[in-house]
Amino acid sequence: MKKCGRGIATIMFGFGYGEGFPDHSIASAEIEDRGKILIRTAAADVGEGVLTVVTQIAAEVLKVSPDVVEVVVSTSLFSPLIVNSMVNLFIYITSGLNLSLLMH
Repeated sequence: MKKCGRGIATIMFGFGYGEGFPDHSIASAEIEDRGKILIRTAAADVGEGVLTVVTQIAAEVLKVSPDVVEVVVSTSLFSPLIVNSMVNLFIYITSGLNLSLLMH
């Protein structure tokens, strides 16, 4: 007898480096003359959706449409320093802080 159903699974791995490396993340925000909100971060999105998460958090905190938020792809020249860019850690820290820098 064959049964069908639905399920949800979650996983978290590579959560920080542990001793010797501080687990932190940095982002900066800038409001342009044209009305766009630029978010710069060194987090690398390799398919986990970190750029989408940052866009959604910034839009929610600022009470604007996600269309107004633009997350700048990380570059070593313009992005803030980040110890590691693992998406699990980044989303955990960023969502916990709700991009508090935007609230100042």
